[in-house]
Amino acid sequence: MLGYRVTDMLDAGRRGLVLTDTWVTECPHFHQPQFRGQAPDGGPWGYVSGMLRRGLPCLLLIACDGAGVTVDGDGDAGARPVTEWAGSVVDGGFGSRLAAGADTVYASAPFAARVYRLDDAGPVEVSAGTTGSFFGAGLAMQHGVLLVGEPVPGRVWADGKVVAEEAGLGGVVAARQRGWVASTATGWLAADGTRGALGRRPDALVDDQGVIVAGAAFGEFSIWRADVPGMRLAPGDEAGFALVRCDVDGDGVWEVVVGAPGRGVLLVGEAAYGTGTGRFGAALACGTSPGVLYVGAPSEGTLHAGAVFRLARLGEPELLRAGDPLDELGTALAVSEGRVYIGAPGPAAGAGRVVALPER
Repeated sequence: MLGYRVTDMLDAGRRGLVLTDTWVTECPHFHQPQFRGQAPDGGPWGYVSGMLRRGLPCLLLIACDGAGVTVDGDGDAGARPVTEWAGSVVDGGFGSRLAAGADTVYASAPFAARVYRLDDAGPVEVSAGTTGSFFGAGLAMQHGVLLVGEPVPGRVWADGKVVAEEAGLGGVVAARQRGWVASTATGWLAADGTRGALGRRPDALVDDQGVIVAGAAFGEFSIWRADVPGMRLAPGDEAGFALVRCDVDGDGVWEVVVGAPGRGVLLVGEAAYGTGTGRFGAALACGTSPGVLYVGAPSEGTLHAGAVFRLARLGEPELLRAGDPLDELGTALAVSEGRVYIGAPGPAAGAGRVVALPER
């Protein structure tokens, strides 16, 4: 027996399940220190992953009779059942970029110039560039085709083949209904050869019903719709650092959402939503259900621990997951098959990781 008892295990789905006076014992079926506990009525076993934080147990019940629940021990706010992939190259930046298809998710480590597929057994390297090329700085999926940007010397790859090449191309890559769009040194280039001239490299790109919207976190203008610039709402807001297009208020109309992590908010039109802290808005991903948006705040908490929030119909941000110090959790986000994938590239001395949580 371990030297502590778990009480008040609360269901993450808020169904009111409470397991009291539950002993936890060692479970040999996991590679990391994890445990299992039994319901007080002698019901089915549930697997518990445990870690020590400030000397107190912080526990997460992975399954109990088929239902994932959160255990509030010392209490990792927002803890939920997880799957995790760890990077293998120190200072590789694994988890800096994520791209999701219908049933496949990819993560890049651009400082190591590698791209991985996230399999159940672990990350599988699928392509790589040369050191210093930042291969994987741009990453997207377009109808099952993996798109990879390699800004040095400047290439866009589609399923392992170079489809475009020019100096500075590929720092940002986004999928379109037909083809792709990628950043250049002074604007953007689409797969059909059309271009946008912005006078600088965009930080984010999104296709809004055939019109390219480009974001620029710094400078006089925050976003361009086609070649028409939009004024920045406030100096230093970094509006345009991230862009996504989805139905964020559940009214059936898709909006372009602009991340402004310098102010810790996201913008829909001229209305701002967010926490105002932690670089909230640095990463954005649409939920499966209309009206749901996931937002990364990679500098939230102690020493850039990072966090991910869920917004339902642009309501109050709800903490989904908090990181550990230096994680930078929430640097990248993707959603696929009912799971939220979260990049945590971490500090230069670390290899980075990706965490997946069930959607809510």
